[in-house]
Amino acid sequence: MVAKVWTARQNVNYNAALDLMKQPPPGVRFQVFRPLRPLPVGSFTVEPKKIAAALALGHDEALQQNGDLRDGTTGRSVSE
Repeated sequence: MVAKVWTARQNVNYNAALDLMKQPPPGVRFQVFRPLRPLPVGSFTVEPKKIAAALALGHDEALQQNGDLRDGTTGRSVSE
């Protein structure tokens, strides 16, 4: 039952999060980590190896972006 309710409202929660990132409250800043290039999967990908590869790629890129952030070499913003 909980999963059904969560799935039914998932788009509402997702869109609310996007809106919040576009216009955060005063004094709040976000650092967004996202893929640098399109992932090799889509919404309907079911092949476990492809999903695992996409997760690993996303994880590695997030670590790289986090390292760049610490070095001060990245300046990606929400509006990009």
